[in-house]
Amino acid sequence: MISSDINGMLQVIGLLSERTKAAVKAFFNSIPKRLRRTVKVICTDLYAGFIGAAKGVFGKRVLICADRFHIARRYLDSFET
Repeated sequence: MISSDINGMLQVIGLLSERTKAAVKAFFNSIPKRLRRTVKVICTDLYAGFIGAAKGVFGKRVLICADRFHIARRYLDSFET
């Protein structure tokens, strides 16, 4: 699922049929260039394919951050072990 904050509301903007770097990159490239230029931050889980696709399309211009759920889960997993 790909979502965006639009006018203060979180809205789904895409559902991908597969979770591959190629599929994510194709989705990002399908966004019109004028809208791609407005992207400032991409929040993601820690899937390398998603991060790689984001870097491939947006380059260093866009900040990529990990979502809170996955950071908390890793923190708690390491705490428990």
